[in-house]
Amino acid sequence: MGSGRTAGATVETRAVLSVIQARMEDRHLSQPDLSRLSGIPQATISKLLGGHATFTVHHLLEIGRALDILPSELLQAAGY
Repeated sequence: MGSGRTAGATVETRAVLSVIQARMEDRHLSQPDLSRLSGIPQATISKLLGGHATFTVHHLLEIGRALDILPSELLQAAGY
């Protein structure tokens, strides 16, 4: 199932990505925009959104802050 770029990601990672990507689309934000707003390097954002890196609690908190997503929403999606 799923041959996209997140095919190897865990269920939790896919859930987090879904929340983040939906908010980014709603706000017409690019990866560089999210990097600037969150303070997370763009290369890391790219790896996270591509399913090639694991979200840390720090990533979830900073991305949540940047996108006005409650930390509990992202942490719950991540399985914390």
